[in-house]
Amino acid sequence: MRNYWENIQLFNRNVRYFLTATAVHGFVFFGIYSLLLNLYLLRLGYGSEYIGMVNGIGPLMLALFSLPAGVVSRRFGSRRVMMGGYFMMALSLGLLPLSGLLPAAMRDSWIVVMYATTWATAAFVIVNFSPYLMAWTGEKERNYAFAIQSALFPVAGFIGSFLGGTLPLLFANLANVTLDSPIPYRNALLVAAAIDFLAVVAIWKTDEVGETAVSKETHQKSKSPPPYRLIFLFTLVSLLTVAGEWTMRVYFNVYLDTALSAHTTLIGTLSAGALFMGLFALLSPKAAERWGRSRVVLLGLLGVFVAFLPLIFIEQWWAVGLGYMIIIGAVSLSNPTFLVFSQSVVEPRWRNAIASSISMSVGLGVALTSFGGGYIIAAFGFQMLFVLGAIAGLLGAVIVWRFLPRD
Repeated sequence: MRNYWENIQLFNRNVRYFLTATAVHGFVFFGIYSLLLNLYLLRLGYGSEYIGMVNGIGPLMLALFSLPAGVVSRRFGSRRVMMGGYFMMALSLGLLPLSGLLPAAMRDSWIVVMYATTWATAAFVIVNFSPYLMAWTGEKERNYAFAIQSALFPVAGFIGSFLGGTLPLLFANLANVTLDSPIPYRNALLVAAAIDFLAVVAIWKTDEVGETAVSKETHQKSKSPPPYRLIFLFTLVSLLTVAGEWTMRVYFNVYLDTALSAHTTLIGTLSAGALFMGLFALLSPKAAERWGRSRVVLLGLLGVFVAFLPLIFIEQWWAVGLGYMIIIGAVSLSNPTFLVFSQSVVEPRWRNAIASSISMSVGLGVALTSFGGGYIIAAFGFQMLFVLGAIAGLLGAVIVWRFLPRD
């Protein structure tokens, strides 16, 4: 803790405001919104097929807009693009719950377009946050900044989920309706969107990344070609990591409910316990200092592989919970190091390029898992899906060990 406090004191105002924006958006999107959106859609009368389609279209839009986001960032700068991305996310999150006021013929398309817009504009934040943190941190405190950024999402999301669960009841009492009505959920989502605009304010308070005369000269003299091989390898490793992680994230509760008949309370308890494993991100700076960045990334991917083994061989609820906690802990430990690693192996002018490519792999991995996992389960069963998740982790580990540079 002493090391953390010493390094946090090194954070400049830009890093602190950036982390504030991260906490606000994590509280809203990964907390309140992720908890209440599907419940709101159910109250509007939608079934699981439509809800699945809405949730699947978002990551696909992230994949499609990540590369364009990188191009726009090179033209307008990271700060302005992130501020625009946060603004559009808050706006679309606020417009989505107004669908209940629209004619039924317009409602379906409105929800899809607004949620797709949220994820599409998220690309403009995700692509830029790694280069922005790299630019405003020194070598000493950099790993700590990335670790705290990664840990803020589960912590803020947990707080948002806890408070978000109380909002529908509050608004139901105010409107004198029951919780079977969409009105309490609509009002809660509107409040969440209003809070999300605070992230825009936080980014507005930061400074744009500037180029010094030395960096400009270096940029002009550098004739090295784009690092296509490194970009491809890091993107592939990211895709495999996300595919393994989200196979577990998306389907662990489905498996518990449908195959093992676990009680909803038990599923919620296991989910909350796994959420706290996200705090393993805070251990990543020390792990990277001791073992090196490439070994920490390797350890994370081996964790993805190991996490699926209890699910493959033991059909018990505790095995599912154990596997879920292992995978969240492993990915949380390695992800901040992976982001710093990917940014460190390329010249500063290629940081947006590798960040946008990795962002694309995240959206593509989540979308493929969401859309394809259900078909694999229907055709071959849950065990085959878990085997494929384990293979993804193992294959990623092989690529890191054999092809990525040592750090």
